[in-house]
Amino acid sequence: MYVRLKSVYLFHTLKIKTMEELIKSISEKTGISADQAKTALNTVLGALKDKIPASLGGQLEDLLAGKELNISSIIKEVSSDKMGDMKEAASEKLDDLKDSFKKLF
Repeated sequence: MYVRLKSVYLFHTLKIKTMEELIKSISEKTGISADQAKTALNTVLGALKDKIPASLGGQLEDLLAGKELNISSIIKEVSSDKMGDMKEAASEKLDDLKDSFKKLF
């Protein structure tokens, strides 16, 4: 299965397996049952989703469901999250600087 990437000039397609294909592959390669493979996969995906922004977790689920991956929306989400983090960090530094000046005068 190939997933078409939008708004990306370096990559035209991304080969990705659906959940069912991944479960089958895990089961075949490890010798565990499909139910055990599904549990293992869901555990790994849950851990990944805990480490990435929520919107990207939704994109990951969509991708594994065989839906088209929208790279431009991922880039917007990541950029927005990073900008928010940078704004928060800058605000904290500004507050620290204000406190330092208050102590001086």
